Amino acid sequence: MIMRRAERILTLGLMLLLLPLTVFANWSDPVVVTEGNKMKLGEAFQVEYYNAPSNAMIVVFPIRGNMDSPSASAPIASGKGSAMMTIPENAGTHVYCAVMCTNKSGSIRVLSDTLFLFAGKQTGLFEMTPDKDAYIKGATITVNYKNAPVCEGDIIAVYPANYNLVPFGSKDFIAPVASAAVSAADGSALFRISESGYFSLYYLHEGQYVSMFDKKDILVGSPVTLSSKKTKYIPEEDVLINYKGFSPNGSDWIGVFPFASNVATAEPLYAIDVEGSPSGSVTIPGGTLKEGSYRIVAFRQDSRTALNSPVLRVNIGSGSNSLRYSDDKEVTYYNIVSALDGLCISTQPQASVSDKQKIMKLVGLGTQSDYVQWKFVKREDGKVNVINRATGEYMLSTSTLNGNFNYSKMGIPEATTNNGFGFSYIGEDQYAISSIEEDSIIRYLANAVSGGEIYSVTKKLNNAYAWKLVPVETILTSVKGIHSIGESVKVEGNRIVVKGNQDYTVWNAEGKAVGKHSVLSPGVYMVKWADKRSVKMYVK
Repeated sequence: MIMRRAERILTLGLMLLLLPLTVFANWSDPVVVTEGNKMKLGEAFQVEYYNAPSNAMIVVFPIRGNMDSPSASAPIASGKGSAMMTIPENAGTHVYCAVMCTNKSGSIRVLSDTLFLFAGKQTGLFEMTPDKDAYIKGATITVNYKNAPVCEGDIIAVYPANYNLVPFGSKDFIAPVASAAVSAADGSALFRISESGYFSLYYLHEGQYVSMFDKKDILVGSPVTLSSKKTKYIPEEDVLINYKGFSPNGSDWIGVFPFASNVATAEPLYAIDVEGSPSGSVTIPGGTLKEGSYRIVAFRQDSRTALNSPVLRVNIGSGSNSLRYSDDKEVTYYNIVSALDGLCISTQPQASVSDKQKIMKLVGLGTQSDYVQWKFVKREDGKVNVINRATGEYMLSTSTLNGNFNYSKMGIPEATTNNGFGFSYIGEDQYAISSIEEDSIIRYLANAVSGGEIYSVTKKLNNAYAWKLVPVETILTSVKGIHSIGESVKVEGNRIVVKGNQDYTVWNAEGKAVGKHSVLSPGVYMVKWADKRSVKMYVK
């Protein structure tokens, strides 16, 4: 019996939230916070505090100054609350440190972590802009800036993008990849970086490796690589792409384009968001791409900045394992045989049933009757209609739920509900067959036992989801009523057998003529008639 079971969906269970709250080092540690970390000299700002002991105070002093001579201070009550503070206009533009402390008999004891603030005259907002988003290795990187505070020791520094900036002296501190001194409010900094990767630009204040301004990200070189085990696929094969080197923080993506298109402006035929994963693999399902040559390109963060070089090229073309889709020129009929036990999909067990839709059945192959033969017709949406030779009934993309399984159905489809099927080549003439049903779930044809256990969909040889598609006969229909006189071409016992017009020759894939009644080696052959007709045949 044929049943179709939903591909396993992630099951959401009850889980404990194990992520620790890290706003405070400890629930009882003293803490000071502000709504923003940038303020204007001479203007009041509010500092909130928590877990303050009695006799505590908040002091504010320049990052290169002395806590004993603060620019501002305020006594606070025990527990939690807020204090209004002002850094005088004559204190100067600096990064300031705000801490909670006690001062007993001239001995200062710091209670909280340092809160960094930037205060200045703020005649204009600081801006820092690299001239490009991406550079080749060793190229000059120009970073333009304006309204810089220009304190002593200010620099613009370059760090790897995955580095978390920490002050000098911290255990995780590393020196910048490159840096440039800032000596004027407006100007430019120049860098050269000889390694590939993502980098972040920071404005660092007063030589302290602390930044109060937003960083800027750039790309140097092409750290991203895309690869595939092979470059040629048949249309029914899944195309597996391996990738590595993406940014862990971004919205990088992979696009598939016709090879001759301009990837900077063309709409991708297929786009994949890697969802912040630095490395992994993605699959383009079989049947998605038509025959042709394609360029597969990695892009940076929702942009059209290409990341991979060289570009990955993939060709989709027919081969000895390609399916033959029926059209107005020729019709090919197949047996659909389970690779698990050799049973065959048939309409015969229910041919006498008049229901509009019937549950599908598996039977022994037996004789080559029309009831076990199916043709595959490509649709405009790229999916395939599977149609029985004897009854004209369709394999339907609807099913009936019973227990653990969805039972596949056949019949005359409703135009709005038949979504067609996709074929995914597994290997050794075996395919997985799937459709997306009306509930938007993808389901695969499975040779499963009624009432059996639920199991995962796996595209492997000789399992319940593997089907052998065995061509039975190809009928030519394109010239002068050929179908009415029964002209056909089929493969029997490694021979090509032609019924009808015998004025033909047989050619192999190398373009050499072979004996038209000979036993042939496996491969692709072309049957050509004197009247210019031809058909491709596959000997397996």
